[in-house]
Formats: sequence, structure tokens, C-alpha cells
Amino acid sequence: NPVLSRLPELAALPADVDQWSQAVPRFLSPAHEESKKFVYRLLQEMLAEYPVEGVLLDYIRYDETILEDHISMTHFRLEQFNKLGKFPPLKIEKGTELFIEWQMWREAHINKTVEMLKKDLKNIRQKKPLLGAAVFRSEPYSRLTKMQHWRHWADNNWIDFAFPMLYTYDKNDLNLWLDWETNFGKRKDYLYPILGAHRFLSP
Repeated sequence: NPVLSRLPELAALPADVDQWSQAVPRFLSPAHEESKKFVYRLLQEMLAEYPVEGVLLDYIRYDETILEDHISMTHFRLEQFNKLGKFPPLKIEKGTELFIEWQMWREAHINKTVEMLKKDLKNIRQKKPLLGAAVFRSEPYSRLTKMQHWRHWADNNWIDFAFPMLYTYDKNDLNLWLDWETNFGKRKDYLYPILGAHRFLSP
């Protein structure tokens, strides 16, 4: 990995250190401030060197295979300790108030990254680039498993368009899924659906 081999301390490794020897990290930990800064520097360099009109953020989320990464869990536990005077349990049970707080805490870090990129990129040059994001379909699924709340990003004008990944084997799914993404036509966001046509079983 050309990034994590140079910056292993930013890798999203499992919260359980006993799993580190088997883990193959794929993501920077979203909870580490240096991860956010690194992504910004990459975009800053690209926009300074090339006449890019827009940027599409892909994988702007948590890794679904390692949701409870070591850095995120450490920072969350320290914040809980500072707030309550005690550490939360090592294993956060789903369905509890603490789990909801943990979910929202992680989602907030993704939100913060998108907000930072939108606000800072416009200062790089006179004509600010458009910013979009590839996102998972269905708000409950994308928020619960990836911490992607793209509707919140759009409502705050942090992204200019969304690319919902509407991968399906049956093209008949698309009408229903587009109803979900547009809240049955109530949202007016610019959407550029990614169809994954290579997956269609029928023409």
C-alpha cells in the first residue's frame, strides 16, 4: 500500500490488538486528525498543479470490515473518560445508548472531513472546484455501516453532487432505489447514479 506503508500509524487497524497480525488495513483511520490533513494536502497539490474542475470523493467512509478501529476506539474511550470519569466497556453492545453515541461519533468524523475539504479547497485558487462523493444507497444502510450521511452533506452545501452506487443484477431495482435516494422526488440534489452495468444479468 503506497500510503499506509509510509504512514502505518494512521492505519485503521482493529480495536482488538490480538487481531492485528491477521488484519490487512485498507483505510486511514477517519478519527485521526492527520488523516484528514493528509487527504487535504493531496487534493491541494492536485488542484494547484492541474486545471481540475471537480473532485469526486470515493471511500469517504469507515471500512465496513474494520468498523471498530483502534484509533477511533481509543479517542472515543478517552472522550468518554473525560466526560464521565470512567471508561466505557471494551465491547459496545448494539442497541444500547452507548452504541448510538459511538455510531454518531464516527459519523461526525466523516462529516468533519467532508466539511473541511469543501471549505478549505475553495481557498486554493480563485475558481473553487466542485465536490462530489460516491455513496452507498439507502440512507439507513449507508449510515449504519459506512457512517455516510450524504443528505446531511448536501443540506449543508458541503457536496455539490452525489454518486449513489446502485449496483444490482436486476435493472428493475433502479426505480425503487432512485425513489429512496430522492425521498420519492422530494429532494432536488444532483445525483449521478453509478449503475455497475457489468452486473446486469439481462440487457
